[in-house]
Amino acid sequence: MSLRERGERALDEVASEGEDAGVDVETRFAEGRPQTRIVDRADETNADLVVMGQQGHTGLGERLLGSALTRVLRNTDVPVLAVPAGLRDGAPEFGDVLVPTDGSDASRRAAPYGADVARRYGVTLHLLSVLDVQREAGIFDVGGVSEAYVDRLLEQARENVDDLSDAAGDLDDLDVVRDVVRGRAHTGVREYVEAEDVGLVVIASRGETSFTGQALGSVTDRVLRVLAVPVLVVPVA
Repeated sequence: MSLRERGERALDEVASEGEDAGVDVETRFAEGRPQTRIVDRADETNADLVVMGQQGHTGLGERLLGSALTRVLRNTDVPVLAVPAGLRDGAPEFGDVLVPTDGSDASRRAAPYGADVARRYGVTLHLLSVLDVQREAGIFDVGGVSEAYVDRLLEQARENVDDLSDAAGDLDDLDVVRDVVRGRAHTGVREYVEAEDVGLVVIASRGETSFTGQALGSVTDRVLRVLAVPVLVVPVA
């Protein structure tokens, strides 16, 4: 069976699933580099969302993002929903929504998206800051840091969550949980997701356009790799 035949068969299966679910599906077969064709098609159709699957696990337990997903994330200004392999078939039972923040303007851009999804599905919105004391302290952590210093970091983390809440808009109609945990960014997010039955994580990424963008992008990559729930990545120019 040729690549075209396999591709068209896959499209037929998707169209059939859409019909069963009462969703209109328009299919198209294209040849070329997947990431280029996906980004071009999103632009041509003025798409509001790109949905892509992730691959399985590496030997270290992290998920393989795949070059197409990674490059689409780096080259589109359309939000991308990354769905990990291994989710059960059929429509998911939607859990709570989590929006993490690192205190940056970029991370706050994800807040309205998270609030909108939580509102549409009637679930709780979680706003989270993960405080990495070791990273914040840097070389000053060699001999340990004072309790007062950690308290200041915690206060800043709480302010970051408040800023995230403000960026989300009017939340009076939502059940909102605001929290601060300690640990590495991606590890803290993963543990929080597992503990709070979160069904979707919404995170912003600036790609690799600047030093700040590289740092935030690396966190986004790690979050995508360690989570077993869908992640909505909101691009920030």
